[in-house]
Amino acid sequence: MNTPKILIISVFRNEAHAIPHYLKSLESISYPHDLLDVIWLENDSSDTTYYLLRAGMEKLKTLKIQLIQTTILGSVAKNTEFSYTKDIPYGKERIKPWLCLWNEHFIPEISKSKCEYVLIWFGDCVAPPNVIQEYLKVYERYPDCGWVGGEMWRRHPRENECISPWLYGNRVPTEITKVPFAASHCWLGKRQYFEGVEFQYHKADMHLSLIEQFAAKGLSVYFQPSVKLRHVSTDGKIWK
Repeated sequence: MNTPKILIISVFRNEAHAIPHYLKSLESISYPHDLLDVIWLENDSSDTTYYLLRAGMEKLKTLKIQLIQTTILGSVAKNTEFSYTKDIPYGKERIKPWLCLWNEHFIPEISKSKCEYVLIWFGDCVAPPNVIQEYLKVYERYPDCGWVGGEMWRRHPRENECISPWLYGNRVPTEITKVPFAASHCWLGKRQYFEGVEFQYHKADMHLSLIEQFAAKGLSVYFQPSVKLRHVSTDGKIWK
């Protein structure tokens, strides 16, 4: 298997409860660290997210990390521990600034990159050390792969509900398969596939618009069952 360069983009807002898990997970990535470019986008957090990230940069010396601050999402109050939603308020209105975040920050950064693949990795998600290698296996087997994600369950207190892949009921496939959607919290795409795309509000989601634009190019979404993603709860615990 070849070892292409990977751009990791992670976004953070009010993630102080999850950052210790995220940093440990990122540090443990078994992919060659000299082939990883990392961009952290911190979005006007009302907790200590930014300061924890600054400390994390000092610790992760083997990684090339760029930390960017933005206020495009706007500061919001953080919800209490054990709540399902992390921020207040929570609803479709929160999608609008996220669209700006993707289109004004993520896409330009991806376009500038010389990396072959982009790993979108949200700050409240813990990934296994071999996540990149396991995702690349899907691209080797399926030329039409445009996006590959793993298995993910909701954070406490609804930890028994699988949110990825999106299928009928709670059935999780046992082998690599095409799916309508695979976890947006940590997924891999080829950099070239982002050229000319624009995130839009679609069916109460923004990732679905990207999937449809990939589909127009003959690309499909795949699920890699070997990748078990864990969602950090608002109390800082991992429940799955």
